[in-house]
Amino acid sequence: MTFAKVVLSGSVIASPEKRFTPNNTAVANFDLKVTPSPRFNGQVDEPYTVKVTCWTRLAEGVSEQLQPGDQVIVEGKLLINTFQTPEGVQKKTFEIEAHSVDQISGAVKSITAESVQTTSNTAPAPTPTSPAPAMASASAPSSSGTLPPDDSLTEDDIPF
Repeated sequence: MTFAKVVLSGSVIASPEKRFTPNNTAVANFDLKVTPSPRFNGQVDEPYTVKVTCWTRLAEGVSEQLQPGDQVIVEGKLLINTFQTPEGVQKKTFEIEAHSVDQISGAVKSITAESVQTTSNTAPAPTPTSPAPAMASASAPSSSGTLPPDDSLTEDDIPF
């Protein structure tokens, strides 16, 4: 089994463009500017731009909530599109089909298809008694939000 899961962080270049397919399915695209970390030898690569595509309620959420300059973490599937130029040269483009988008400008705010309500298209406000959401792990995103604190843990329970 193979898959092409990608997690990128960067800044939104322009407001997402939302449109609808002939079947009335929402789709939104935006460009993400990614600045690579320096390599082990100190060499710094140039920033690059990645096209991000969101579908259905996620498209609705990002088109309403993202602004140019917002810092985000995008998780999704890598799509490689191959085409031939009029000169006969084979070219490839890379794009991310987003499954989730987390705003990291200020407090972390997840934009997922599940968090966007169908009536108002906004994420539900956290309750005042709930703890602040922690940064979602890039390798294991939580679909249930934050976990309640476990007061029964002690320092002896930590494996390191």
